[in-house]
Amino acid sequence: MKYLLPILILFCSTPASADDQDDCLSKDASMNACEFARALQKSLAPQLPMQMSASMTIDTVSATGRLLTIVGVWHYTKDEVSTMIGEKGETLDDLSKAITAYGKNYACSANIVRSFIDNRGQLQQILRTSDGFVLSVSTVEDCTDAPEKPPAQQ
Repeated sequence: MKYLLPILILFCSTPASADDQDDCLSKDASMNACEFARALQKSLAPQLPMQMSASMTIDTVSATGRLLTIVGVWHYTKDEVSTMIGEKGETLDDLSKAITAYGKNYACSANIVRSFIDNRGQLQQILRTSDGFVLSVSTVEDCTDAPEKPPAQQ
């Protein structure tokens, strides 16, 4: 089991091969989404962990093919989150759906990320609590039905 994580990291960090290039190219062949994902990862990685707000940090970023994965940590435990949303009559599933919608809206409102997604890139967003509970995993593959402006910060 202790060798599983290094193997997964090695597998997930292997660059796309030449055989995968067709999967990387935008429909008009003007952009290589795999190269763009790696470039975004390389530009973000040195800045990590990145404080996004008083209660959230981006912890990890990785690129595999045309998939860019960003892992955020919400600085509350699962129990604290459950208590907060329970007071509003909501469930963890309700929260996960709201986080997914917010994440898509936010990603599609950032010009560089929207361009990446519009050109066959994929953005996977994972949000977990400080004690490791995964609140949400979502992948943005298109920006249809996303607003043009970013949602207001709460």
